[in-house]
Amino acid sequence: MTSETARAARNRLGDLIDRALRGEPTVITRNGKEAAAVVPVSLLRRLRLLEDAADRRAVLDALHERTYGLDEVLRETLERVR
Repeated sequence: MTSETARAARNRLGDLIDRALRGEPTVITRNGKEAAAVVPVSLLRRLRLLEDAADRRAVLDALHERTYGLDEVLRETLERVR
């Protein structure tokens, strides 16, 4: 993966887009730190799908977790205080 400074990326945006279309991501740095990337849209879409799937798994896991009623929480809290 190549990298470009923000200034160089501004001047060469067309080239960076061409690279992305060929499947070659480019990291853009600002003040020596990675700040952004020019990537193929297909890669961005796949990433979003993976994130959505992870979110769905997290929700399903949360739905199957044991829940506690207020009475249980208060009772346990009072037992700890005594």
